[in-house]
Amino acid sequence: MKSFATTAFAAAMVLAPVASLAADTKPAAQTADRAAEARGDAALNSGKSDEALREYQEALRLAPGTPDYLADLGDAQRNEGKYDDAIQQFDKAIAGDPKKAWYLVGRGRAYQGKGATAKARADYDAAVILEPKYELAFYYRSLFLYDNNDDPGAMADILKAIALAPKDDDAIEQRGDIYYDMKRYDEASADFTAALKLNPRNYYALRGRAGVAFDKDDFAVAAVYYDAALEVYPKNAPLHSLRGKVWARLKDNDHARAEFDTAIRLGPKNTDLYFDRGNWWFDQGKYDAALADYQEVTRQNPQNADGWASVGEGFRKKDQDDKAVAAYERALRLAPDNVEALVGRGLTYWGQDKYDMARADYDHVLRLDSKNDAAFYDRALVLEAQGHDDQAIRDLDAALAITPGDEATLEERGEVYLHIDDYQRAATDLDAAIAADPSDASAFRTRAKVRHKLGDEAGAKADEAEAARLDPGH
Repeated sequence: MKSFATTAFAAAMVLAPVASLAADTKPAAQTADRAAEARGDAALNSGKSDEALREYQEALRLAPGTPDYLADLGDAQRNEGKYDDAIQQFDKAIAGDPKKAWYLVGRGRAYQGKGATAKARADYDAAVILEPKYELAFYYRSLFLYDNNDDPGAMADILKAIALAPKDDDAIEQRGDIYYDMKRYDEASADFTAALKLNPRNYYALRGRAGVAFDKDDFAVAAVYYDAALEVYPKNAPLHSLRGKVWARLKDNDHARAEFDTAIRLGPKNTDLYFDRGNWWFDQGKYDAALADYQEVTRQNPQNADGWASVGEGFRKKDQDDKAVAAYERALRLAPDNVEALVGRGLTYWGQDKYDMARADYDHVLRLDSKNDAAFYDRALVLEAQGHDDQAIRDLDAALAITPGDEATLEERGEVYLHIDDYQRAATDLDAAIAADPSDASAFRTRAKVRHKLGDEAGAKADEAEAARLDPGH
């Protein structure tokens, strides 16, 4: 992504003189105010917003009311999250010179940061109309559309930006982001690589290239690119957390823990980082530690429905059903369609033999998402417990249509076929389940029962022996 202060603002200063300077302004004063602005640009580009604010205010002291400097000040305030103050500065800049598109783009970014999406879109649209060959208007409108889940619109705008500036590494990187969002990984990777050829320190291209590698399970390559991104921004907390996820997938839990801890130390108010570390603890079966991180999320933000759903998961795994249900219900009061909370509460009800209540939760999930394979699987367990084997098979069929070859679903359907004495189909499913995961002792135990029913005693004994080898404590 682009640094607005050193691209749009600096370009505008080169291309257009300061309109409000009087003809008899002393050259020394003009030099001083421009020098202050240049120092402000450099500070803002280095992440030193406070210093940038001081320099832009100095430029305005030397040349009061200059629209460019007002816009500079607005961008520095936007960068600090002071969106209302920023909008006021851009309003003044636009009033002083209504024909500069980059003022509209700057105000649009401030509106976007504030969450005023309609006003942001209006400013971006106005900027494009005012200067149809202004690359940054298309670039920032593309970012806006991308953030608002309009990938086709974002792609159309970024293609226009690239046509206007074919060697802009930020624009090429943004196109890569859109391809990545579309799961067109090869095209995304090509764009990230092209951006890096133009600018080897393009942080977002490095991070994007790492993301593609991670999603393709190429964790060693992901690590290389995340490390390179950390060289650009060594104190970027979310990046340390992403690096922790890579270490976790590489089965190096010591380094993973160090990265997650570093991320939280750098960004203690970023609740996403507690989710990341909590999920890592959860995946290791360390539910007390996971629960502590999820509870920190809800302590910092009691309105975070996902946080309460995760708290519910932690309690469910600790067999504290009442606390789990209370947490799920807290999540659902905040967000009635929270899928994680509905599924978790359904699992808890299933474990308590409250089958009708569990089924109601899964029905709700599937009304929201008819492609949720886990909800079909879990509802099948409920239907099987209620004696509705045919309906259970239909749900398992639906789950397998969404995720063909899933070992757990094949095994479960095999068990249902065994229960209704359809031994041949049971054997077929269990063969496929074992082929998918030869380390699953329970699948061997179930297939031993099926083989016994089919009269294959030798095969049954072999499966029993393999199950005992895999799980000798059973």
